[in-house]
Amino acid sequence: MKSKNEIEAIYNTYVDNLYSYAFALGFKKHVIMDAIHDVFCKLCTEDKSFGDVVSVQSYLTKSLKNRLIDIYKSQKIKIDIASSNVELILSHTETAEDKLITAEDENKIKQTVNEMIQSLSPRQQEIIILRYVENLSYEEISLKMNISYSSCRKLMHKAVETLRIKYPFFALYLLLI
Repeated sequence: MKSKNEIEAIYNTYVDNLYSYAFALGFKKHVIMDAIHDVFCKLCTEDKSFGDVVSVQSYLTKSLKNRLIDIYKSQKIKIDIASSNVELILSHTETAEDKLITAEDENKIKQTVNEMIQSLSPRQQEIIILRYVENLSYEEISLKMNISYSSCRKLMHKAVETLRIKYPFFALYLLLI
């Protein structure tokens, strides 16, 4: 049995996508919300766990579509979803608040990366920027910095090692970027 918190988290995560999906199909607003609530009421009363479900979003979308069809059939309203040429976008519609949060996060990341780069020697800074910002190969970097290929690799290794020592979270941070 699913807990109240689990159902609430699932609802909060997917309600906007479900609404957008149904609205794009051409269903009426009040019917959409009723159907969404019906789907979640059924989830609360079902004993089925989500362990069997490959994609929660797909499961909810299919459940919502079936519930909407059932509602329209019970009202004897003819619908033709298959002929709808609406491209469905199931990604979360970004609000102004989401955009501000994303911008703040990006600024924090840029600030942290700048601080990390500033902690290196000028040549280490240059090689890091050439490799990771300008995406140059080691051959191109060695030509641009007028050093041998092996010196280029050693300098890069030393720069990365310095970052790992100064910033223990460096490897994890690289995975997040």
